[in-house]
Amino acid sequence: MRSLSWKLGVALLLMVVVSVGLMAYLTNRSTTREFQQYVSQGNLMYARMVADNLGEFYAGEQGWGDIQEVMATSLRSAGERILVADRSGVIMADTDRQWLGRQIQETGLSGGVVITASGEAVGELYLLVSGRQGMGMGHMGGAGAHMMPMMLGAEEDFLDRVNDSLWQAGLIAAGVALLVGLVLTRQITRPVRNLISGVRHIAGGELGYRVPVRSRDEIGELSD
Repeated sequence: MRSLSWKLGVALLLMVVVSVGLMAYLTNRSTTREFQQYVSQGNLMYARMVADNLGEFYAGEQGWGDIQEVMATSLRSAGERILVADRSGVIMADTDRQWLGRQIQETGLSGGVVITASGEAVGELYLLVSGRQGMGMGHMGGAGAHMMPMMLGAEEDFLDRVNDSLWQAGLIAAGVALLVGLVLTRQITRPVRNLISGVRHIAGGELGYRVPVRSRDEIGELSD
């Protein structure tokens, strides 16, 4: 037969594990979603800024000129790639130099950030961001931040550290809650054990035995 202490302890453990685990899981998901949205918005702002600069370049050069050389200075990190297509969809600049001269439709990309010069659309910019090795590329389109699920390796590492800290905090909280719960369980079951001991003494013939009454709750009243 399982003791009352054992049952209370197991129930407490289950409640702590479920509560803290659920909290850590939901917090992890929320943090990941919000951070991805933050990164996505930052990438979109960066793509629009580069598009504005390219529009000024086009207006000054009256054409794309040596746009390929200019694009090499526009990257923030090695994990990024920028494509520029003219109004007919031909790729005029590729920081990786792989798709120069191809039609943008052939790459599977669409919805780039529009580049304007003198109020006229002269092309589109596409920002591609690679994650860790093997995770592929994320595409920053012009429709909104939700189109950019990918992050740079450094950003992914930062998010991983944040989520690891959340899980560690959850484990510490679970440990503290369990420890406090075990202390409370001991305090709850001690009067019951005293009562059981008293019943055994009286049943054994010690009619003068008195159960110590240390509380004024229901168990204390029963002991009295």
